[in-house]
Amino acid sequence: MTNWKTTMGRLAIAPVLAIGMVASLAAYHHERPVVAKAAAPAPAAAGLDDNSASALLALDNAMENLAARVTPAIVNVAVTSKAKEDDQAQADIPDEMRRFFGPGFNPHQQQGPQIEHGIGSGVIVSPDGYIVTNNHVVNGAVDVRVTMSDRRVLAAKVIGTDPLTDLAVIKVEGKNFPSVPWGDATKLRPGQTVLAFGNPFGFRFTVTRGIVSALNRPNPSPDDSRKPGQFIQTDAAINPGNSGGPLVDARGEVVGINTFLISSSGTFSGMGFAIPSQIVRPTVEALMRDGKVSHGYMGLGITDVTPENAKFFESTDNRGAIVTQVEANSPAAKAGLKIGDLITR
Repeated sequence: MTNWKTTMGRLAIAPVLAIGMVASLAAYHHERPVVAKAAAPAPAAAGLDDNSASALLALDNAMENLAARVTPAIVNVAVTSKAKEDDQAQADIPDEMRRFFGPGFNPHQQQGPQIEHGIGSGVIVSPDGYIVTNNHVVNGAVDVRVTMSDRRVLAAKVIGTDPLTDLAVIKVEGKNFPSVPWGDATKLRPGQTVLAFGNPFGFRFTVTRGIVSALNRPNPSPDDSRKPGQFIQTDAAINPGNSGGPLVDARGEVVGINTFLISSSGTFSGMGFAIPSQIVRPTVEALMRDGKVSHGYMGLGITDVTPENAKFFESTDNRGAIVTQVEANSPAAKAGLKIGDLITR
C-alpha cells in the first residue's frame, strides 16, 4: 500500500532527476560542442487506392446501418431473484455459463431469503413485446425489468423457460416494438461476418463484430447429455452481461443467442458461443405458445459431422451425426449406441 510519504518521495525524485539531466547535458555541451543536424523527413506512407478505400468505406457503412437497424430491438435485462440456501441454482450452471451470467451481488447477509441482482441481455422478436433471453438470466426471478434502447424501463413477465436449451421468453406490454427477424444458422459458414449485441458488464447497447469461427460445437457441460450442442463459435467479443443477446448475420437476422464463453479469466478471450437459430426458434415458439417445451429423451448427445471431427472419429462419411455422449441406462445405451457411432439416417 502506498502512503503519502512514499508518494511525495516519488514525486520529489522527478525534479531532481530533471535538474541532474539538464546539468549533465549542459556540461557536455560546454566541453564538446555538437552541431545539430536536421533529421531527414520520413517518407510518406502509401495511401490506399480509391477502389480499396471505397470497398472499406462501403463495408463500414453496411455494418453501421446494420447496427443501427438491430440496436432498437436490444434490451438490457435486470433481474431480482431469491438465492436458494443450498445455492443449487448456481450448481446447476456450468462454470462457463456462471462466469458469463454477468455482475451479481449480495451485499447484505441477512436472515431469510437472500436477494440477488443480476443483468443480462435480450432481443425483441415480435412487435407485441416478446423477448428472447437465456434461462440462466431469469432463473428464479421475482422481478424482471428491461431497459429499452430509448431508455424506457418496463416491467417484464416471464412467459416460459427451458433449462435444457438455456432459453427463456419474457414479455413487456405494448405494441409496435422494434424487432429482429429470424435467420437460418444452418446456412452459416466459418469466416462469415457476425455481430454480437448486448450489455457487457452493464455497458448498454454494445455491438461487436467478428466472424463465425466454427460450427456445431458440442455441449461443454458433461452433466446432462440431453442438452443439445451445435453451438456457433465466434470471435465477436462477448463478456459477462452479453448473455441472452443475439448473434446477428450480415443480413441483420438472428442466427443465434449468445450463452457462454470459454476463458481462464472469466472475460472474453476470443471464444464465445451462441445457441443456433435452428434450436432457438422452435424452442421460443413453443414457449410463446405453451409456456413450456416438451423434450423427447434418448440419453444421447450428438453433433453434426464435419471434416474435422470425421477424421477424429475415423469416419469416411461427412454426412449425418456423430454420437458424443451416451447416458448410462438410457434408451440410447439400451439400444447399443456408443460414443463415436455415426448416425446417417
